Amino acid sequence: MKRFFLLAFFAFCVSTAFGQTYYYKYLYHVDKDTGAKSKNQSFVKEGGCYMTFTNGQNNCYRSDKDGFKMQFGSETYRYIGSDNGRLVYYFSYRDSGNVFMQNYPKNYYYFSTDYSRLNMWSDCSDFNIGGAAQGGGVITVYERSSAPVQKSNAPDQLW
Repeated sequence: MKRFFLLAFFAFCVSTAFGQTYYYKYLYHVDKDTGAKSKNQSFVKEGGCYMTFTNGQNNCYRSDKDGFKMQFGSETYRYIGSDNGRLVYYFSYRDSGNVFMQNYPKNYYYFSTDYSRLNMWSDCSDFNIGGAAQGGGVITVYERSSAPVQKSNAPDQLW
């Protein structure tokens, strides 16, 4: 019995330390001003993204399926509170203290309270860089789903 509780406690600690990873499937883009929906073909081809939450879901970042940060575009966002029933995560290079980055956009992830829906938005009214090239009026919409099955190059049978 003691072993069971010790094992359960260890499993809880490990899962808390390494975080939780979810897959989010790309749905569409929404124009913030008009509400018009559109699909970006590069996002359709990509299909979606993995998000990993750490520190009791106080931080999140884009990752691979195993929770490892991607080489580019995987800044760590921090939880800053809730707004209209949405959980808000924030990141900006403006906070780095580097004067050359003061015009970089503020980036937000908005999650539903059950983390089933994700909206990504960048306030890039000052400056357009990287993935924010569409301007500050576009929201990218994702929905949590099961991860796509990796296709195998192995033959169907052994000969």
